[in-house]
Amino acid sequence: MTQESNAARLMRLLAAQLQPDVKIDGQAVADTFGLSSVQQLAFMKSVNEEFGLDITLDDIEAAEGKGGLVSLIPEQPSGATQESNAARLMRLLAAQLQPDVKIDGQAVADTFGLSSVQQLAFMNSVNEEFGLNITLDDIEAAEGKGGLVALIPEA
Repeated sequence: MTQESNAARLMRLLAAQLQPDVKIDGQAVADTFGLSSVQQLAFMKSVNEEFGLDITLDDIEAAEGKGGLVSLIPEQPSGATQESNAARLMRLLAAQLQPDVKIDGQAVADTFGLSSVQQLAFMNSVNEEFGLNITLDDIEAAEGKGGLVALIPEA
C-alpha cells in the first residue's frame, strides 16, 4: 500500500482552505512548487482527464489574470456537494509533487491569496493531521530549510 506523501497531505489540507472561486495561477503554482516541464505536462494531462478538457500549456498561460486555471473549467451544477474545482485542481497538483518538495508556507499563502484566518485554519489542520503543535512563526522560520514538509517527522 502506498502512503500519501507528506507534501500531498499538506496540499490536501491547503485545498480545504481555498474558496471555490480562488484564482489559481498556473505559472505561480509551477514556480511555487518547482514543477519541472515534465511535471507541468503531467499536471495538464491530469487536468484534461479529470475535467474532460483539451487544454494546452498555452491555454493555461493565457488564462492568467482572467481567473487562472479555475476559469478554464466549466461550472459544476448549482447545489452540487462535490469537491470544488479549486480543490480538485489542488488534488491533481499534489499528485505531481515529489515527496521531498520544499513547500514554502508564505509563498503558498501568497500564491493562493490565503487570508490570515485561512492561514490559521490551515495551520490548525496541519497540526491535527500530523499530531503537531506548530505555530505560524514555526512555519515562517522553516522557509529555506525545507519549508513546511521539513516540520513534519518522517512516517
